[in-house]
Amino acid sequence: MDIVSDLWQCNFDDPLSWGHAAYDNFAKLQQRLMQSEHSIIQLNIGWEGRLGRTFLFLIMCLLSLAEQYGKTLHITVSNKVYNYLNNLNFLEKPQLTITPGTELRFLKLNESEGTINMARNILGNL
Repeated sequence: MDIVSDLWQCNFDDPLSWGHAAYDNFAKLQQRLMQSEHSIIQLNIGWEGRLGRTFLFLIMCLLSLAEQYGKTLHITVSNKVYNYLNNLNFLEKPQLTITPGTELRFLKLNESEGTINMARNILGNL
């Protein structure tokens, strides 16, 4: 497979501000990236609205997530998102540390039992 045919252009313009819908939007994006058959992904984030800091961090986490799945991810963002990332020094000094050997994954917990199981899993891995 050549590089051009292995490149996937993924556009993402869904809201990333707050609430369940925003988290669902991001979780769907993450699933699309993980399940893509392509090893080189060009992600274009065009959201121009309000953006929570959590989502800025999660956007940067996508780079590590892609790496875990053997993919090369290139992210292009709107001017507004770029300015947010730049103002928080995410571009100059990425503030992201992933412990080697751990999986990075965004999960939505719907029930308290899921939250308790996740906490137990985290404590078991310390």
